Formats: sequence, structure tokens, C-alpha cells
Amino acid sequence: MLFEVSFSTLKFLAERDPILAVVYDTTNTLSPSEVVLHKSWDGIADTVATTASRPGSEFAIGIVYTSNDTEASKKAHELASKFLDTHATVFVGSNCDASDEKVVNWIDTPELDSIVDQTGSSNETGDILIDTRRRDELNNFGQVRNAKNIPVEEICDALALHEGAFERKYGFPLPGKSTTVVTYCRTNRRAHFCTLLLKDLGFTNVKTYKEGVVGWAKTHKAEVAGARGYDAYELHEPVPQAHAN
Repeated sequence: MLFEVSFSTLKFLAERDPILAVVYDTTNTLSPSEVVLHKSWDGIADTVATTASRPGSEFAIGIVYTSNDTEASKKAHELASKFLDTHATVFVGSNCDASDEKVVNWIDTPELDSIVDQTGSSNETGDILIDTRRRDELNNFGQVRNAKNIPVEEICDALALHEGAFERKYGFPLPGKSTTVVTYCRTNRRAHFCTLLLKDLGFTNVKTYKEGVVGWAKTHKAEVAGARGYDAYELHEPVPQAHAN
């Protein structure tokens, strides 16, 4: 699927995963050291072809950052459409405004403790705590009590579902745009990304737990934490040992 995103989201991705950042930047907002920078559409097309052919790249991200002119925007969308036959989720930023930086509302462990208690069985506040990690990570290392799981790779597709389809797949009601949503992951990178995407999708009250599962496990006994800390690993790599609390 193809999603329109903000400058903040594009910049976050470009700074952290330059191999998959495809950029047409006529405003010189991002430096060449931060991204794979192309000044010609032919150069971008070559990068698209290379990225699309990468084996196993089910979460390849195509980014096209354009200036705010109509012709560039049209070309950006034409180029982005070439990703749609691959396993990539495509993020396009056209008419991006560098002043549109989205502020992330970081929360600490005491505040998350309070939210975890509020999101229990009664959950009168309606707040939702979303674990953005892969399902194998939850299976191997547990999750914070009362959290729901939507892997960050699925967040845009998930929130595009109809209410019934969403609840059948994820086991809880589709949140409204004014719902308080709290995101977390192993540390905070994926949660940060998820927060930016939620804001792009129109959610107005999103918070991000800064310490992640690693920090949470350090400050709670195992039976209370529900999750254990661990080192980062990819799906095809051996599962690491859990950190000692």
C-alpha cells in the first residue's frame, strides 16, 4: 500500500535506514550524508529496481521526498507506484514542509505504570497500549501487561481496515482518532516511528514510552514486568538470551 506521510516521518526514516531511502530533494533539506540522494528521476528508478530485487525485503521502505511543485509530486507518485508490486510498504512525501516537525510526547516508567493499571479489564479511560514489536519477540520475551500488539510493519494497513476486520485480526476494537494511544517496543525506535505514523494518520493523542521493554524489565520484578529485556536480533538470526533482571 501507499501512504502519504509528513516531513517528520520521512526525515526519521532517511536518517536511520539510508539504504532504503530514495530521495528526490530539490530543497536541500536533507544532507547527502543522511540519505541516498538523487537529483535525477533515472537515478531514483535505478535505486527502486535494486531495492525491489532484494531477497526477503518484506518491509522495504520506499521514500520519495519531493519539492512542493506539482510536477515533482506527480513524478514521485508515479515512481512510488513501481514499488507496489514488491513486498514494500511505500511512504511518499509530497509538498513536504520542513517546519511541520511533529513533537513526540515521551513518557517515563512511572507514567507508563499508571497507564498499564488504567488499561486493565475495565479500562474506563479507553486508553490503548500498543506493543509495536514482531510477534516472535513477544512469544520469546513476553510483553507489558494489558498491552495489545500491532507490529510496526502492519500499523498503516491495520488502521485502514474496517472495524469488524480490525477486531477479528487484532482482538480489540479499532481505536478512534481521539483515543489516547501509547506505543512501546524493545527500546524506542519502532515506537517512535509508529507514533509519527499515527500522527500522520490523524491520531491526536499519542504517547511514546522512552525506555522500552529493556528499561521496563530493569525496574520491575519478572512476575510484574511481563516482559524481559534482550538484545536486538533479526527474524532469521538466533534468538538471544534474555537479560538478567
